[in-house]
Amino acid sequence: MTDLKTETPIVLVPGFLCDERLWSYQLRFLSPSAPCTVVDLRYKKTLEEMVQALRAIPFPQFHLIGFSMGGYVSQAFAAQYPERLHQLVLIGTTGASLSEKEIKSRLRMKSLLEKVEYAGLSDAELKIYLHPNSYEKSEIRETVRAMAASNTSEMYLGQMSATLNRQDFKAQLNRFPHQITLIGGAQDKMAPPEKMEALHQALPQSHLHLIEECGHFVPLEKPQELNDILFEVL
Repeated sequence: MTDLKTETPIVLVPGFLCDERLWSYQLRFLSPSAPCTVVDLRYKKTLEEMVQALRAIPFPQFHLIGFSMGGYVSQAFAAQYPERLHQLVLIGTTGASLSEKEIKSRLRMKSLLEKVEYAGLSDAELKIYLHPNSYEKSEIRETVRAMAASNTSEMYLGQMSATLNRQDFKAQLNRFPHQITLIGGAQDKMAPPEKMEALHQALPQSHLHLIEECGHFVPLEKPQELNDILFEVL
């Protein structure tokens, strides 16, 4: 694969409990062509703090790539500061509010973590996030586990609270002046294809790519397929 067409800076936003390890394959692919920055949201406690972390990026304009929770934060940033962006890429995120079931589950976790220290993801949780083929690969499984385990209860609660009551940014993104690329796993249980399709239908300037045999962690589960899409759109 040759270099990207772009020399525009690229900003990557990890998801809930994630860090730069999420983007290891993409950074090796992207960084020879353009300056790359990974934004650390783990210490932020409000959505506004997360948005301002993006606003503080020193590049006047950039491509923005957000995964999962980072995709939600990227939508919030694009809604407020569209002039800062060349393009928006959203991975494993739907634009929809959390369901009542998801909110109740997170609030139960909040009550628990106010009493004990966060201990990381269980095998049962990993099996929800990852496609079965990915779960069988120890490198993927242990990377996700290690990222989560590096978060304290305080970091977990901050990220969760900041993004619990999610706003709908479709109206603002409808006016976004550039292309929006939507990428998801065809077997993602967290951001299922039907919800990504609904977001695609709501945004006329969007293009949707669904990757087969892939769960939620697209950057780790299908790095080459993701890089191929990025190569086409950046």
